[in-house]
Amino acid sequence: MKREKKIAKAKNNPLVSIVIPVHITAKAEKCLKALERQTYPNIEIITIDRKGFPAEKRNYGFTKSKGEYVFFLDEDEYLSPTAIEDCVREAEKGYDVIAMPIIKKPPVSYMSRCIAITRTNTPKMMFFRRGVLEKIGLFNPKYVLCDDVEILERVIKNNYRIGKVSTCFMLHDEETTLRGVLFKSLFGRKPFSEIAYVCQLPELVRITGLGGTSTNRVRIFRRLLKEPVYIPGVLFVMGLRFIVRRIP
Repeated sequence: MKREKKIAKAKNNPLVSIVIPVHITAKAEKCLKALERQTYPNIEIITIDRKGFPAEKRNYGFTKSKGEYVFFLDEDEYLSPTAIEDCVREAEKGYDVIAMPIIKKPPVSYMSRCIAITRTNTPKMMFFRRGVLEKIGLFNPKYVLCDDVEILERVIKNNYRIGKVSTCFMLHDEETTLRGVLFKSLFGRKPFSEIAYVCQLPELVRITGLGGTSTNRVRIFRRLLKEPVYIPGVLFVMGLRFIVRRIP
């Protein structure tokens, strides 16, 4: 099914289509409320609640969209009020894909803090000029996870320009539980082995400020030196991921 909501059109502002795969209705409603506060006046919102993995839902949503720009948003991601306006302004400078800073929901339990320590905080890079997707193709449905990384590989190989905004942000209400670690490690093990190198490409390193696996390990080590109480939990989480990712 497709659910569509339009916010007042404006003649001089290109249409932005926002495609949201829906899995949990309560989170999707929070996402939609944040979109109602957007300052940009020409937005088309398409929520997809049909069966399928995120890549399949995103692709279906794209076929129903009409915008000159398309932003693929997850239901647990809530935008600050000027986010769409800032992305459009940056894209109008000639950029084809726009990266946006992410703020993670603060963890509350010991284990959720340990999980958060092991994760890198990369910006959201899912705001596309429509022509880019028409040229390189949509998301690869064989990836249950990491489909966003794989499509960025094609963006870079085709020499499209990635811009970055810093005047807005996205709040990510991500689940930080062992169940989530197991799910992502299990379903992400194949794409992790196939395209992990993508995050170390110079263009993405420039945008994200990250330096690959070794840099992330150094960051974790330094954090644990300051807060050794989290050493047992972090070692458990990293060991769990290591084992699960090697399941045939």
